[in-house]
Amino acid sequence: LLCLKNELVSLDVANLTLLTELNCSNNHIESLNLSKNTALTTLDVSKNALTTLDVTKCTLLVEFACNDNSLTKLYLGNQPSLPALNCSANNLAELSLAGCTALTDLHCSKNALTTLNIVPASKLQTLNCSTNALAMLDISNNALLATLDCSENPNLVKLWVKNEEQLSA
Repeated sequence: LLCLKNELVSLDVANLTLLTELNCSNNHIESLNLSKNTALTTLDVSKNALTTLDVTKCTLLVEFACNDNSLTKLYLGNQPSLPALNCSANNLAELSLAGCTALTDLHCSKNALTTLNIVPASKLQTLNCSTNALAMLDISNNALLATLDCSENPNLVKLWVKNEEQLSA
């Protein structure tokens, strides 16, 4: 279902239980119930007015973007096939990556994150967590990390680069 770049304020996809792709980006959608859309593999809800998003029942996701909303809560759950997540430009104070074991690319900049545990995402290669409120960041268990942007975190005083080594501001 492609319904991007419209003026939608609501969208009900509950009866589309076999839906595999949903792109409703660039609308004005304030809430979206995806609890019955368990076949979704591609989801783009970016540039809407969402405050809460639960994709815990969408465990087949391989593409997911929810950037540029007003999200304060993002429930990911178990996402074993998701390689990339863009949740930048929201109001997230926390982000749990516990079930995101395939994640290689994470963009969570421009939020209100005070902590970020990326240990579950051991395959992470790119991390942009700039413009948040992080006080510390531990990347010591992320050996594959090639690109890190943690700039503009005014509270960041500790950065663990490898086991038992830390850089202090």
